[in-house]
Amino acid sequence: KIEALGFVGHNMLDLEIAANETRSIETTLQVAGIQVEVDVNAPEYETTSGTAGVVMITAAEPLIRAALDDDLQELEALLTRENVNLRDKNTHTTALEHAVLNGNREMVQVLLSAGADVNSLNDSKQSVLMRLSQESTADIVWDLINAGAGVNLTDEEGDTALIEVASVKNLPALTALIHAGAKVDTKNKEGKTALMLAAEGGHDETVRMLTQAGAGK
Repeated sequence: KIEALGFVGHNMLDLEIAANETRSIETTLQVAGIQVEVDVNAPEYETTSGTAGVVMITAAEPLIRAALDDDLQELEALLTRENVNLRDKNTHTTALEHAVLNGNREMVQVLLSAGADVNSLNDSKQSVLMRLSQESTADIVWDLINAGAGVNLTDEEGDTALIEVASVKNLPALTALIHAGAKVDTKNKEGKTALMLAAEGGHDETVRMLTQAGAGK
């Protein structure tokens, strides 16, 4: 077996070598594919892959990095009413988006108290309510809604917060959105509803909850 770092190993069969014999054998090894696992709910990283490796781009602004790192103490030290809605030039994210993604309610409340805009849109026209992750609690959802977050806003793909959260298997957040008046049968630009996407993802409990809320009727 011939092996080299970064290449696919190669097994040579039926190779006969006599005692005390020296032979030179040439072969070609294929470059190994690089697999990169990226959390779709972690916009702070832009990744590219290839034979040279993986390049990761992180936040340029200290405030955004503090939120990304879930460091409340550092965030409070850096936070002002002037920079609370700062969108990082590298990651195009805000501190509030990371606080929501991390499920850090205390940080969310600190940012909201400082004047964070809950309806600020990213490059894909998504508000922070459309960026809910599995870590985002129902309390965070209500904090955002009570601060004025639009429940039925749509992004450039026609997706709503409900459609997005139906794909991440977060039942408490889904329940909060439904109770807040999220439309359960809104279709995105591909003609798909939250119910359809939940069914495609095999999220049985989400399907059940949406059906009970009147989806598909």
